[in-house]
Amino acid sequence: MNEGVLVRYLSTIEEVLLLDYGIDTARLYEEAGVKPLSDYKLSDRVPMSYSDQLWEAAFKLSDHMLGMHVGKRVRYTSFASLGHMLITSKTVGDAIKASCENTAYVGSGSFQVEETSEQLQVTYFPYQEKIPAQTCRIEASLLPFSQLGRLAAQTAIPSQVWLKREKPENATEYERMFNAPVQFSAPSNSIFWLQKSLKLQMIEANPALHQTLLKHVRKELENPFTIKAQLKELLENWFAARLPSDLSVQTAAKELGLSTRSLQRKLEAENTTFRSELLACRMQKAHSLLEETKLSVSEIATRLGYSEPAPFVRSFKKHKGLSPAQFRSAT
Repeated sequence: MNEGVLVRYLSTIEEVLLLDYGIDTARLYEEAGVKPLSDYKLSDRVPMSYSDQLWEAAFKLSDHMLGMHVGKRVRYTSFASLGHMLITSKTVGDAIKASCENTAYVGSGSFQVEETSEQLQVTYFPYQEKIPAQTCRIEASLLPFSQLGRLAAQTAIPSQVWLKREKPENATEYERMFNAPVQFSAPSNSIFWLQKSLKLQMIEANPALHQTLLKHVRKELENPFTIKAQLKELLENWFAARLPSDLSVQTAAKELGLSTRSLQRKLEAENTTFRSELLACRMQKAHSLLEETKLSVSEIATRLGYSEPAPFVRSFKKHKGLSPAQFRSAT
């Protein structure tokens, strides 16, 4: 299964090739070997393989600054509902964290957030170890965070940027575009913010509208392309086929065509874990079996992949507030 990428976001590549490099879109799609984005709706998502081909073709037709040009031209509207939700956040920090938590809405890699009392570090991870035009895509993913800070009541700028790439000849251009010091050959691809910048209020802050948009974004995330939705479908099929003995994050990753670490990172980006999704699916299935069958608690525990009834009973009671037997008696 492939994770989908938002067409509205990818259209920025087309815009950059035409306006910044003077390359006709027909040439881009001929090089990529894919049909034009104009054949889709802006709200559609295309497979990751399509995105890979488009990025690779664009890079061949341009230069190493492609990612910076794309990142610069990305606007909050490039992210559709997610973008509108971000600018209605209360503070810059809230907007940055919400962006990282909902990266799957756009569908390109994941972000890890590490926060201390002094600063916040956002680190980008591609959706797999090696991807076409990797350096460009990393830069295109990090630069919009700097743009986001400009939508605060007082412009919030990053304190520093780390890039794993070697230092280019035009290093000062990177610092100008990020509006921050850039360290090359760094340990990770990260952007840093001091806490005082994170507390700055967004110009369009609107708590009520933000909550409405957040619900809309999360509803849209429940589409077949999100890794959470894919995992949920896999787990449901697993239980339907009565194969709980093979339930592990390693096996799930293999079934989804990912490495174990990639699956874990993608789930983290959607604010969940394999363990949480497995438990949710188990409890949902347990409800059905307790209500619709006469299977014993021990038989249900076995069917759900528990080695013995006791762990199942504890999990169910913690989830529902009742033991399986109590739940069955009450229904």
